[in-house]
Amino acid sequence: MATGGNRAIERAAIDFVIEQEQRRGRTARDTRGHGAGDLESDGRIIEVKAFGGLWSSGLLYFTPPQLRQGEANANYYVYIVENVAQGDPSQFDLRVLHGDDLRRLFAGAKPHRSYVPVRAADKARLTRLIDELDPRAPDGSGAGAATRTRGPFGAIASEIGAGSVGDKAIGRTDLKSLVIAKWQESGRPRWDLARTVDATEAADEELLSRGENPAPMFRSHRTAGDDKYVRTWTWGCHFEWLNPR
Repeated sequence: MATGGNRAIERAAIDFVIEQEQRRGRTARDTRGHGAGDLESDGRIIEVKAFGGLWSSGLLYFTPPQLRQGEANANYYVYIVENVAQGDPSQFDLRVLHGDDLRRLFAGAKPHRSYVPVRAADKARLTRLIDELDPRAPDGSGAGAATRTRGPFGAIASEIGAGSVGDKAIGRTDLKSLVIAKWQESGRPRWDLARTVDATEAADEELLSRGENPAPMFRSHRTAGDDKYVRTWTWGCHFEWLNPR
């Protein structure tokens, strides 16, 4: 039976890898959301990359924490599962990256930068720097910065669901919602900031694999390795397990 949808493809690939590990005498368990990889298998940390069809792009996407794991942890493995969408596990193809081969490939990792078209209507909503510095409104009422400036983290706030018309129009709450869904699927654990950042980066990577980019500024800073921005963005989401309002 054919497997449709990214979540179903991921689940089928995870189940397949668990079965393959069992056949080789190892016991794998699902650690998505609360581990360094998707699976742990008798000391192996396994990151699973699932493809509905054949892996023809020659590209694999990793978050900065995943790259750090691959560089520093000798027990870090990447399992690539292809041809999943057709649904028959006997037709799946499994490839393994590990050790020197993995570190060699990670050494050549290239940052992925996203370019976002800005419409005239969106540009008109942007805060002008001169308005941030001048507390006076254009009409002289003295209400300028207080009412129109979004502050130093205004752009971050808009991407995590500040509620403006422009944000809703491009679906900027999707990334936060996906992180919350992954947290719920993991049994609502007490994630700290570092673990929440990992989950947020993984969620954005999942969206990237779908060709979606609901939080373009976050992705741009993430792929550029701007950890400070990523942490600030994540903290600003006010996740209920981390820093609720």
